[in-house]
Amino acid sequence: MKTIKKLRAGALQFVLFIGAVIAVLLLTFVLLAHSHLFFAKKTTKFIEVVEKNNLILDYGLSTADINSSNIPASLLNGITGATEKSYWGLFEKYQTATSFKKNEFKTVALVGSSIGDEWPALFLKDNQRPLVIVSSAKITGTAFLPEQGIRPGNISGESYYANRLVYGAMKKSRPALPKLDAQITTNITSLCNQAVTNTNTRIVLSRNTILKQSFLGPTQFVFGDFIDLSGITLVGNIQVVASQGIRVDASTQLAEVILSAPKITVGDGFVGSFQAFASKQITIGNNTTLEYPSALVVKSKNQFIKKNNNTLMPPSILVKNGSVVKGFIIFKDDSEERQFFPQLKIESGTNIIGQVYCEKSMELKGNIIGSVYTDGFMALENGNIYQNHLYKGTINAQALQEQFVGMLLTDVESNKKVAKWLY
Repeated sequence: MKTIKKLRAGALQFVLFIGAVIAVLLLTFVLLAHSHLFFAKKTTKFIEVVEKNNLILDYGLSTADINSSNIPASLLNGITGATEKSYWGLFEKYQTATSFKKNEFKTVALVGSSIGDEWPALFLKDNQRPLVIVSSAKITGTAFLPEQGIRPGNISGESYYANRLVYGAMKKSRPALPKLDAQITTNITSLCNQAVTNTNTRIVLSRNTILKQSFLGPTQFVFGDFIDLSGITLVGNIQVVASQGIRVDASTQLAEVILSAPKITVGDGFVGSFQAFASKQITIGNNTTLEYPSALVVKSKNQFIKKNNNTLMPPSILVKNGSVVKGFIIFKDDSEERQFFPQLKIESGTNIIGQVYCEKSMELKGNIIGSVYTDGFMALENGNIYQNHLYKGTINAQALQEQFVGMLLTDVESNKKVAKWLY
């Protein structure tokens, strides 16, 4: 006869509990696997959205006129894409957006020209007279020189003692400088004349103002007669326009902004980045540092010059001792009249890392790591004016890093390249 054993109710509850735990674990694993698959697909799609964004930008850099309507469908592959080309100072600005359902990615890039074999150390306009090199001056890299070439000279008992006149190839220049990109030239004229078309967004500054504006939003404008930026912080998509002048000092914090006024003065010890456009004068104080991609641009209205007036005038662009400029210095003047003083002066102890473009004469005593395009050099020593003399200044194109992105020139073959990603 079989014995019937009774199980306690607690044992049955334990079995049910274990079953429930196993069911929960199995459900958790199923949900985890589903979530992992879901996020893997989402990540893959987002990566594709980012990749398509880069492809659209690359296509835009290689296309003369790019907009949202002419993006090839083969680039998109079911992803929505849009792009807009505009300008920010000396640079082209590309804003690109791609999206798929809720995945969206936007970029804003400043675009210039990559450095190629065509970038020289010096391009000296052929005005039918030789370049005279004196003292410790040195040219390293390819030099485009007038037909009369280059020769050593002497100023106040200082001669040129180096073994070579140019540490690089020497080629013949021509009676005209390479031209800046036509649209960039138009922008320079507009900014130097303080011409603003879109003034919908205006702001008022006060002491200790801190303002940051994304390049994904509208440009904000600051207007005034004379604007003192002491103690003020401006970052991003901001343009400061003054009818008389702008003053910047060491207490000012600027990044990526555009300054536009007849006269712009930067005090000693300033550190930051901006693009400055003036119709009369830009002065950079001692021991300042302008980070890349900064720009100093003057397009002269020739308002100071009188015929047969030998009075020395202050330079339109002056960079004082101990300062560093990483970017561009440009002086433009459409007049045919020859002047007897330098329109651009770079003092000793300065370092310019980038490109200098001067349509008149410049006095160079500092160091330029990069390229110089100029109508001529000038040296002012002991009350004397030495025409087409390079005295003590150095130019070294070979020391400029390949990552540097330069100005857009119409007759120099080069590829467009991103100079800086904006925010």
